[in-house]
Amino acid sequence: MKVEVEEVSSCLRRLSVEVPVEDVRERLEEAYRELGRRAKVAGFRPGKVPRKILEQYYRKEVERDVLEKIIPETLQKVVQERSLPILGRPKVNPVQLNLEKPIQYTAEVEVLPRVEVHGFEGLSFARKKPLIGEAQIDEALARLQDRHAEFVDVPEGRTSEGDYVVIDFHGKVDGEPMEKGKGENFPLVVGSGTLLPEFENRLVGSRKGDAMEVSVTYPVDYHNRDLAGKTAVFSLVVKELKKKHLPEINDEFARAVEGEFNSLAELRAKLQESLQREADRQAQAVLQEEILDRLIEMNPIEVPAILVEEETRALAREFEQNLKAKGVQMPVAPEDQEEWSRRFREQATRRVKGELILERLAEMEGIAVSDEEVEKEIEQLASRSRQSVEAVRNALAKNRALEQLKDSLKRRKTWDALLGKLTIQDEIQKA
Repeated sequence: MKVEVEEVSSCLRRLSVEVPVEDVRERLEEAYRELGRRAKVAGFRPGKVPRKILEQYYRKEVERDVLEKIIPETLQKVVQERSLPILGRPKVNPVQLNLEKPIQYTAEVEVLPRVEVHGFEGLSFARKKPLIGEAQIDEALARLQDRHAEFVDVPEGRTSEGDYVVIDFHGKVDGEPMEKGKGENFPLVVGSGTLLPEFENRLVGSRKGDAMEVSVTYPVDYHNRDLAGKTAVFSLVVKELKKKHLPEINDEFARAVEGEFNSLAELRAKLQESLQREADRQAQAVLQEEILDRLIEMNPIEVPAILVEEETRALAREFEQNLKAKGVQMPVAPEDQEEWSRRFREQATRRVKGELILERLAEMEGIAVSDEEVEKEIEQLASRSRQSVEAVRNALAKNRALEQLKDSLKRRKTWDALLGKLTIQDEIQKA
């Protein structure tokens, strides 16, 4: 078998393969022998059908099957022998079978590019670390206080923003009932942005038992194109009204909400520690993004299209899931889709470049993850989640997440090695 490998680009190889005619004929002989054992032709006993008769009835089918088998098999052999790190499925040019000539075909395959990373030793970066102060602790306490608030019935009061109401409503557009425009015993915190502003604003000042109407004009870019730019009229009734009652922030509050603190001072100290740890984590993440951007700029890489496509689709799925979680649909206008596609592709290209650089750095540093390190990480996960080590290990195996855990550990070790070769200066900033 003759093979030529042409480097079209750092990510693309063109393989020219020639399969000798003798090999093709041998494959055909084998195919006809197998066919002869199972073919049923009138006037002949099974296994006794002459070759010429088989060719008369099945020639096109046999030659197609031989061709469909011989190309992927020979292509796989070439890839293995040449140690080509191919990505995705090869693109093979159409070819016809000629029993008098060798099979000659070309295939284009995408491969991982050769990545060289250099010039980063000694680079300086600033890590901006926010310092958590009393104001941030107060804000955290206020959020904790709000989460433990109670709603108390107010039969005679008027609705204000932040109040909890239960309503019935039904809407009409152009005098016709709206599809999915009806709700019974619908719970709503007024001003939460759950419904359109006109709807929630109309409730302000209402009392329990009030019936009213409200007109809602949907934005022209509203995700439901049947309602975009139209005005709906809703009839609604306030069935319940409750006011938020916030607990007093004191030692009793600290003991009640967390259970492990004896005083408000202890709770504040714990909140400061937690907030500082999260601020440090975010500062580290921002630093790593800055470093990766610099490495990408200093080490230009051509990235395989297939990896960019896969990452683009992953980003689009993630974006769509986030929108759905908020009750919003993906943009459907062609211009919107085109713009989002462009953004996803840019993000995907940058992400792929970063992953290739980190993988190359891991290779340069000889970084690997041992079974002992994996086991230690599982033990830490078990401790944090208050589960048994066996339960965590089984969950990882069930969800096929062990490889992801190994990849995460390898990435962490790679960053540790890289940061050790850089100059990092901490800039303390008030949060």
